[in-house]
Amino acid sequence: MKYLTENDLRIAYRDIPFEVFTIHSDERLTPGARTFLSDRKVKIIDNNQSRKGSWTCNGGSRGQPKDSSLSNQVEDLELLAIRCEILSAAQALSNVDLPITEELTLIERYLADGFGSENLSSSRFFEEDEIESNLLIGQLSNVGLFIKTQKGEILLKLYPIYFSLLAFIQRNKCSDETRLAKTLSRLGNLISYYLGKEER
Repeated sequence: MKYLTENDLRIAYRDIPFEVFTIHSDERLTPGARTFLSDRKVKIIDNNQSRKGSWTCNGGSRGQPKDSSLSNQVEDLELLAIRCEILSAAQALSNVDLPITEELTLIERYLADGFGSENLSSSRFFEEDEIESNLLIGQLSNVGLFIKTQKGEILLKLYPIYFSLLAFIQRNKCSDETRLAKTLSRLGNLISYYLGKEER
């Protein structure tokens, strides 16, 4: 039985920062090592198998084994959950505001399209301006003022999707980062539009 210490992990992490750490059947983590991984938001996989591939890195592996298939599966599932959240919001808002329903289904199709043939450029809602997430976070408490209105209902569907996608982007570095960033920007613009919209 081999006990991996914080120092073992610190050396490995310094050489090549990794996002996923696999504990093999002949290995155990000391509490300090577990804390070290937790502090750096490294996913711990304790599969108790003798599979190779302990470290998954952002860059090249420099001789370290790389096991990215599990990491990619988790990322795919998270993105599928976000797409389901978008469609669920579109369905819930279909009797409230048809244009937002159409916009959300467009966003979901854009996220689903890995080849970029779906277009997000047309919108009836707003100019394509970059909205800072800090501004949206600052306005979150104000949504409570509109909680019983159509505007509040829409914002309470949009905000969770926005934060789910933001968290996903921050946790994962993937090849379609531009597509995700563009989707996040579109959601931010939608939230900004409805925050400023006058209630009828």
